[in-house]
Amino acid sequence: MRMRSFSRRRAIQGVASGGLLLGLTACGSLSPTRLWQRGYALQATPVLRGSIAPVGWNLLIIMPNAIPPLDGQAILSAEDGMPPSAMGDSKWRQSPTLMVRDGLRDAFLQSGAIQHVGIEGDGAPASLALQSNIAAFQLEEPSGEPPRVRVALDLVLIRSSDGKKLGFSSVAGQAKPDDLRPASVVKAFDEAAGNAFREAVNWTLRTGERQPVE
Repeated sequence: MRMRSFSRRRAIQGVASGGLLLGLTACGSLSPTRLWQRGYALQATPVLRGSIAPVGWNLLIIMPNAIPPLDGQAILSAEDGMPPSAMGDSKWRQSPTLMVRDGLRDAFLQSGAIQHVGIEGDGAPASLALQSNIAAFQLEEPSGEPPRVRVALDLVLIRSSDGKKLGFSSVAGQAKPDDLRPASVVKAFDEAAGNAFREAVNWTLRTGERQPVE
């Protein structure tokens, strides 16, 4: 098992250092260069099914929390329940906290249900705030099962006027890479993150509508 994993990681490291320049979006279409000089970019595109009714409140996306190594730019892999570690030399262009923050914002905007979705520091007023914790952002290689990418978030919805916590939830998305080359793994991250963002949007809208917004 360890020899198999070592060979996989050496292959990944070799492809990454060789300068792989072509990646795929979550929808499978060709995209511009994915491997920037500073690393890969996440391109999660959540598929929001059905029509979503607009709501009468605005939302602030708080910068997500993450503990090491989930807060770093290394693309992570975890074997058989072991803590995640760096997968060769492959890196993200931004930290997962920034990618998740921006991905959540884009997913809410794509839903069309909220007129304004802001992030910390933009100064826009918001009725509700979404706090998140990154519980998983890694490739997982369980024994006897195909590798999979898992992105998991713990969510808290907060009313801005008084700081009341309106609800708690955990959402997750998974996807299986076609192989363990960096481009395939990143494509699976796109899909897994998109699934997690979709669940976050649906839960937030349901929870926000059940509570009075002051």
